[in-house]
Amino acid sequence: MTSGVWTVRSRAAFRLAPTILAALMLAAWSGPSSAAACFRYGEIVTLTGHYAVQVQPPKDGIVRDVRNDAGRRADLLVLDTPLCVDSDALSNAVSAATTIQLHCPAIVASDGSALSATGRLLGAFTGNGHTPVLLVCQG
Repeated sequence: MTSGVWTVRSRAAFRLAPTILAALMLAAWSGPSSAAACFRYGEIVTLTGHYAVQVQPPKDGIVRDVRNDAGRRADLLVLDTPLCVDSDALSNAVSAATTIQLHCPAIVASDGSALSATGRLLGAFTGNGHTPVLLVCQG
């Protein structure tokens, strides 16, 4: 009789083993290693890439104020390597940002020049964001 009970328990264990193993492997694979690869909004980072200028016309095409509506200028950093940023209460996660909008008044660069900038990551949750992630430099 003992061997019969043992056999039933063994079969149940063998049925659950693949499920438990898969859950452990998934937890190990998607745990801290992937979370550590992404930055957080509000974090201060140094990013490198190439400077670019983008001018966008008004979304509806109607120029109401020539000084402000003819085209909104955005200073951009085209990154050397894609950037991953986790979501927060205001902004969505970005798994591979390749272009970051810069708000760095002290930086003077020409279009296409190599650039390294340090600042705080901010999500584009307002209407003035040209890219999903912005970099706000200090000073």
